[in-house]
Amino acid sequence: MTTPTVDAPTLAERLGNNSDPDPTLIDVRTPSEFEAGHIPGAVNVPLDELKGSLDELRTVLDDHHDVVLVCRSGARAGQAQEALQAAGLSSPPSSPAASWTGRRPAAR
Repeated sequence: MTTPTVDAPTLAERLGNNSDPDPTLIDVRTPSEFEAGHIPGAVNVPLDELKGSLDELRTVLDDHHDVVLVCRSGARAGQAQEALQAAGLSSPPSSPAASWTGRRPAAR
């Protein structure tokens, strides 16, 4: 099964378009990676803690229909997608954040 993905430039564009609400970002990297730098507004739910957070994530996914999973390369975000699917939850797109510049595009 192919899971949806979004590349970092497209995600940056979505975050800065000012016409649609920003997606909810779930960063599945380790806490130390998250603290070293993350996309503003992202929430850290490390991949190794994901299964223990399924009830909370179920609420987030139900309440926020535009959710994107992020990590450095996309691998852990893909694993998080698979874990959510295995738990019967809708699977949000994943995005590698390795090329994230930390800046949102200028408003148009």
